[in-house]
Amino acid sequence: MKQRAGFSLVEIIVVVGIVSLAFIGILSLVRRAIMLYYSNQNYLIASMVAQDGLELVRYVRDQNWLTNRAFYNNLSEYNTDNKKTIFAIDYQATADDPATPNIEGRNAIIQIYNDQDHDIVVKDKNGNPVSTCGSFFDNTGNLSQYIKSPCAAIYTDSQKNNFYTEQMVNNISDSDTRYKKTLFSRLVEVTYYTNGTPNPEDDYIYVSSMVYWRDRGSDRYITLGAYLYDYSWKF
Repeated sequence: MKQRAGFSLVEIIVVVGIVSLAFIGILSLVRRAIMLYYSNQNYLIASMVAQDGLELVRYVRDQNWLTNRAFYNNLSEYNTDNKKTIFAIDYQATADDPATPNIEGRNAIIQIYNDQDHDIVVKDKNGNPVSTCGSFFDNTGNLSQYIKSPCAAIYTDSQKNNFYTEQMVNNISDSDTRYKKTLFSRLVEVTYYTNGTPNPEDDYIYVSSMVYWRDRGSDRYITLGAYLYDYSWKF
């Protein structure tokens, strides 16, 4: 009876090695795909939160028109060229709270910097300074530094379909089970421009809505900007 030749130990080791390398390559691709998925997801969420900041500022500008106030009211401290103001802005989770600074009972702005007064002491709704903010505010108005403050953190609100809300504005505590802290932080910067004419109707503001988060040990930022003009004179 003729015997069939088998595989040698060396051949088996070579085949196992080739198969192992193939699996390692596949696993590396899967791992990278998962990392890219979460990175893209975070980027999309950050884009949405930044866009929401712009929309909130537009709402304030429009409310100023409806109430016959200057279009930059509450958004800029002064109508002087190339001056900036940094603040947190959000819907109010407790719009009926009279102690919360508000605009038409729906939005609140907490100002943290302007070019005239520099750092402004951030206070909670009871008027007490918020100490956790101060070490991040270096009185230079550096938005990318300010936004790292714990006070700029974004939370989700379980009572409002998990939409994103600003910690500084709504005075959120980590012990409050209604809210869940996210990776993201947001601040808004408004710069006033006079447009070089004597007519205040020609003035405008530039709004930068910045969102910050940490991704795989690195700082990530996204900034969306928009020019907002005073069209009220047309109506």
